Amino acid sequence: ERGADIALAEVWGRHAEVVLQRMGGHDVLWGLLLTNRSVMRLRQGRLAEGLEDARRAMAAKERAGGTDNPDLAHSLNNMGLMLVERGELHEALQVFERGLSLTERGYGPEHPMTGLLLSNKAEILNGLARFEEALAAATRALAIIAVETGSDNATLSYPLAALGVAFLGLGRAGDAVPPLERAAAFWDTTAPEPAHWGELHFALARAL
Repeated sequence: ERGADIALAEVWGRHAEVVLQRMGGHDVLWGLLLTNRSVMRLRQGRLAEGLEDARRAMAAKERAGGTDNPDLAHSLNNMGLMLVERGELHEALQVFERGLSLTERGYGPEHPMTGLLLSNKAEILNGLARFEEALAAATRALAIIAVETGSDNATLSYPLAALGVAFLGLGRAGDAVPPLERAAAFWDTTAPEPAHWGELHFALARAL
């Protein structure tokens, strides 16, 4: 799935499902399979199926590790991204906040998964015009991810973009330009989703 070979990912997903069924079930492995498949469904735009996979993954993980299992955050992150794609921002925000609570308690406040969820939360807060909160979340996400990945990793583009949009929403166009330009420099070489690329450059154009 990460290599964008969805057809082959489907084949291996079906193999895994058959093996698990023949084993009689294994909640940890079901949780892994369904989490991965939910990401694949997100890439395919099959959001209803992806949400169902994410919910089933969470149920399996809760059976295996309880409701405080920090690994639930991975499924919650996928679920939140799909809710964003469906335009259900308030619901997505609740999902990301639950994921953040789990990661901060289970993995720690500086863990990369905490940074990822904060970055996604900042994007949603921008969408809800809650720019001060978005600015705080994006700033914290950027600091966490920079420590983990270094200053020249494309993963930084997401909190940078959220930071720039938050500044823009607060009327601080001058502050918005540097993070948006930096994010654009990453995205111009890594070729993300075309819609995301367009949104970023539109935000930069507005700031300029």
